[in-house]
Order: sequence, then structure tokens, then C-alpha cells
Amino acid sequence: MRPAITWAIKQKEKANKQVEKVARDYPAYFYTLIYIFGANLALPIFDIPLLGLSLTAPIFFVIAAFVVFRPASAWFKEQQGWIILGLILFSSIVISTLVNEMNRGEINRSSLLSLVQYAYWILVFVIMGYIFRSSKIRKTMSTIFAFAVVAVTALRWYEALFHGRIGAWSGTTIMTQNTYGFQFSVFVPFLYIKIFDKETKRRWFWILMTIAMIVAVGFNGSRGNWVAMALGAAVMGLVFLITQPKKVPAFILTILAILVVGFIVLNISSQISEAFTSRFETLFSLEEDKTYVVRQVLVQKGLKLFEESPIIGVGSARFTRERVSVEIPELLRYSDTDFVLSTKQSHNSYIQFLAEFGLLGSIPLAMMIIYLAVRGLQMTYEEMKEGKFIDFAIFIAFIQMSVHMWVLSSFTGTLTWAIYGMLVGTIISFDTGRKKST
Repeated sequence: MRPAITWAIKQKEKANKQVEKVARDYPAYFYTLIYIFGANLALPIFDIPLLGLSLTAPIFFVIAAFVVFRPASAWFKEQQGWIILGLILFSSIVISTLVNEMNRGEINRSSLLSLVQYAYWILVFVIMGYIFRSSKIRKTMSTIFAFAVVAVTALRWYEALFHGRIGAWSGTTIMTQNTYGFQFSVFVPFLYIKIFDKETKRRWFWILMTIAMIVAVGFNGSRGNWVAMALGAAVMGLVFLITQPKKVPAFILTILAILVVGFIVLNISSQISEAFTSRFETLFSLEEDKTYVVRQVLVQKGLKLFEESPIIGVGSARFTRERVSVEIPELLRYSDTDFVLSTKQSHNSYIQFLAEFGLLGSIPLAMMIIYLAVRGLQMTYEEMKEGKFIDFAIFIAFIQMSVHMWVLSSFTGTLTWAIYGMLVGTIISFDTGRKKST
């Protein structure tokens, strides 16, 4: 039996050699650019004026040029399904936008700019799918992401300690409260795995950073972040229970210890404790929370827009400019609801995408997300049986991001499409190895 297992492992390693060419067939600075780009995903502090793209967009175009015009392997055929999906998504967005603009008898500048942005984001999706086929790149990037979470945690602590910005609506300046929350939702899984990965050195450092992160998440006050991380932790616990039953007691004890210490730290300061407690209590009375009710009205607007144009939607970047009749709850009767409805995004990524691009764009997007969730879970199950944590972190990042996107508009951002691409590359790498080893 053992010789058969050894042979299968060797075959899998041999099959991965072609995929790993991306990790050795380019000049050294190519990988430096990749890692700079990845670091900026986790620390999105600067943007390019006017275009609304990340400051590292020029860096990404250099990466894309290498991948497209000097590929390390013949990857187009292997990845053609995802390339076609990207083209379908972008074509749907273009058709929806141009048809709507022509029907209105005008071409809006912001709508055309959004098409340029979507072209960039879809390209990020495809290229990251290629790059993340390499386990070496995934390993290095996961470490970068872990340190980036530490940096985000430090920034949030800095704003709290030196500027008193504790709790929701405290006026954070380096990043908004929602941005802090979204970055935590996406990247904390890479911090978690540093605690449980047997290759980790100085484990005590990562445990302390995890405690600091949990406290920062607590007083940051992003409820979407709390829910996303809670569900992500539940999925992690379930996967551990099934694939690593011997490690479950250690896993539970470690998590409980971190949570207890984090809770104690939260209660050391009355200001931090009050900020967390008051925000947490709003989860049980959301119908009385004005921000939540506003988001419900915006979701209602999105669904109304979809009802008016279910096939092609209203077009890119049109959500805030469109007017529909919505029911205003009593809590908002004396507020400037016209201002809210004409200036705010939906705070729900899926509803806004549905409203802007209708079934034409939403069906392929939904199929992609469902496929990534199902195949990602299957891949994670197999990988975790072998004690591989990095791919697990990528999947949990996808899960937590997807949950948080229910209360945040994030399809119009590089990070979302990059995470989709990362999971695609991980799945391709897994499938390639499994196919060649059988």
C-alpha cells in the first residue's frame, strides 16, 4: 500500500512542475512586483487621482504584460474557461451600459470610466488566476497578507490610542471604519493559519497579534465584519472537526484562550468596552438602528430598479443617479431621504450588481460564485486532510469576503476580483495535480 501512495505523491509533484513554472521562469523583479501588488491589496491607502484605481495599477499592468505576452507555460487552454467567463462578464457589463446610455440619448462620462475600471478588474481576476496556480507564490503571499493584517491592526490601534477614534462613527482618517472592517474580513484567515501551521516560527508573536487584531475588530465596530468573521470561524471549526479530529481540542482551546484574553483586554478600558458593548447591542434591535434602516431602503431601491429593467439593468455607475419610488420607514420620515437615495451606494454588492446589470450580468456572476464556493470547499476538505493551511486561508478569505459583501458595495474594487482570481488559481493548481496523479 505504501509504494502506491509514494507513487501517487511523486506523480502529483511531477504534475505540478508545469504549474510551478510561473514561480521560476520570470526575472526576480517580476515577483517583487507581484508581492508589492499583493501588499497594496491589504493596505489600500493610496489611489490614482481621477481613475479611482489603486496606486499599484501601473505595477499590475507590467505583471499582466509579462503573463500575456511572455507566459511561462501554455496556460490559455488550461484556463480558457475562466478567460471566457471573464469575457462574458465584461461583455454583459458593456452591453448593459451602452444600451442604457443610448436609450437615454447620452453617453455619461462616469459610465464610460466605469467600463475602463471593470476591464481592469476583470483582467486582475484572470491574471491572478494564473499567478496563484503557483504554490510558492501562494505561500509567500500568505505571509505578506499575515504581516499586512498586523499593519492594519497597528493602524487601527494608532487611531484609537492617539486620536481617540474608538467605536463606530468615530471618524477614522487613515481608512474608513468600513474599509478597516472589510480588510479584516478578507485577510485575518492568513493571520489565523500562522498559529496552526507547523512551519510557523515564533508562534507566540502571531498569537499576540491575533489577540490585538480581535480587540481592534471589536472596537472598530463594523457589524458586517463581526458577522463575516463569526461565520468564517464556524466554517474553519467545521473543517477542522472533519479533517483534523486529533487537533480539534488544541484548536478549540487556542481559540477560546485568544477570545478570553481579547475580551479581558476589551474590558481594561471603559471607553473601549462601552464602544464595543453599545455597538454589539444594536445587533438585537436593528429595526431601531438608523444606519441599518437606511441600508434596507437602499436595498429596496436596488430591487425596484431591477424590477424596472430585469434583463439588462440600468447600466454601470447608474445606481445613485436613478430615481424610483420607495417606501420610507417611520424612522427616516424626517431625514433627507432624497439626498441618501441619490448619493449613497446600495451597501449591498449583490443587489447593486443585480440592479445595474440585470440578469444578463448577474447570472454568470452567480454561477461563478456558487462554483467557487462548492469547489473551494471540496478542495479545502482534501487539502486540510494533508495539513495544508494556505489554500484553506484563501478559501476562508473568500467566504468571509462574500458574507461581508452583503452589507458593503465592493464589486467596484480591485480586492474583490483579486480574491476571486486567487481562489481560481488555487483550484486550478489542485485540479491539475489531482488529474495527473490518477
